[in-house]
Amino acid sequence: MASWPLRIVLLSSTLILVRGRGVVLDSQGPVLISEPRSSVEFSNETGAMIHCSAQGSPLPRIDWLMGDGSPVLPIPHIREMLVNGSMYFLPFGAETYRHDVHSAVYRCQASNSVGRVLGREITVKAVVRQKYEVQVRDAYVLPGNTGVLRCEIPTFVKEYVAVTSWVRDSAYNIFPTPKSDDRHHMLPTGELLVFSVTSSDAQSSYRCRTVHRVTGDTVESSSYARLVVTDPHTPVPPRFNERVSPAPIRTGETIVLSCISQGIPPPMYLWFRESVTGTAMIFNSERIYTRAGVLVLQSARAEDAGRYVCHANNTAGSEMVELEVSIISSLSIHLVPQQVTVDLGKDAEFQCSVTGQPIPVIFWTKDGHPVGEGASGRSKITGNDGSTLRVSSVVRDDKGMYQCFAKNDYEMVQATAELRLGGECL
Repeated sequence: MASWPLRIVLLSSTLILVRGRGVVLDSQGPVLISEPRSSVEFSNETGAMIHCSAQGSPLPRIDWLMGDGSPVLPIPHIREMLVNGSMYFLPFGAETYRHDVHSAVYRCQASNSVGRVLGREITVKAVVRQKYEVQVRDAYVLPGNTGVLRCEIPTFVKEYVAVTSWVRDSAYNIFPTPKSDDRHHMLPTGELLVFSVTSSDAQSSYRCRTVHRVTGDTVESSSYARLVVTDPHTPVPPRFNERVSPAPIRTGETIVLSCISQGIPPPMYLWFRESVTGTAMIFNSERIYTRAGVLVLQSARAEDAGRYVCHANNTAGSEMVELEVSIISSLSIHLVPQQVTVDLGKDAEFQCSVTGQPIPVIFWTKDGHPVGEGASGRSKITGNDGSTLRVSSVVRDDKGMYQCFAKNDYEMVQATAELRLGGECL
């Protein structure tokens, strides 16, 4: 009977050891499951809550870093760090605006006993609410040509304010559409085109309406604009009003190109697409629409990027303009293997694949620190685009969290992998 207590103790010890092993085997490095978008804008009157969360075992701790890697600290009445890992920007008055806080780059980090991972860089902009006015001016146009009316937005709010519509004679509303109506076409950039202008169009008046995307304020121009129709009664060769390529377009959006010119007789327009195989004329189709110097391509694709040429011709002469179209497609990233167990002295390799435009730069981190050749020269980034990371002759310090980042001028994405050591005594 004396042997029973000993057996019980041994059994209990075995259970404890198994449980201990279970804890180790169940450990998992941090993986971010929710990050803010790359750009966060908010009004000083509302403030903003920015969330970041991660999974792992033990449960990861969430912290925030500035763009230079320094820790983000709470600032009374300005910025708070919440226990759930969120960062809260409090509403503030214009007099308490701080550039280093309210117009800065942040990123979250998640860490536990296995390692550390970083989130993407986030540009935070707090917008101080300010009153603004918009103006419209008369546009001079030759008979039979296309008149162009513009809504003038003050520089200090221009990046946040968009033209939402035009109003003719205080009654007829004109909104942006892929195709024009019988007489009008409002472009996505806010300009209003009036086709085939006659002297009677000089009787109409136009106002523009705008909205501030951050504050939600709507402002209508206090003044009216008119079309001033002048007829020189002599032939005039085509002359373009402006030569501006459009801003980059995201896949799926609508591309609108304009090359409005003035001439007598009214110019005829032809559009061409330049490619490595030559120049091809563009015709109307299910996806393409042209009218009087306007080219509309719906549902933009990556292959739509390139150079477009507009020719304006009449009996008095001709003119041409070249426009460059850039297409943005969201970055997508995949890292394999997502988890790998390697014995000491063996090699490990990670492959990072990225799609999207513009082509991004790829870089790597290990537990939040940049990976390069390293002092030992064992970690090597290979591939023409840096998409492969090879760790030779793995040592204990190599275990942890590895990340592949891809960044272009518009966004940053990341993927995470964990390197575990085999043959350890658990």
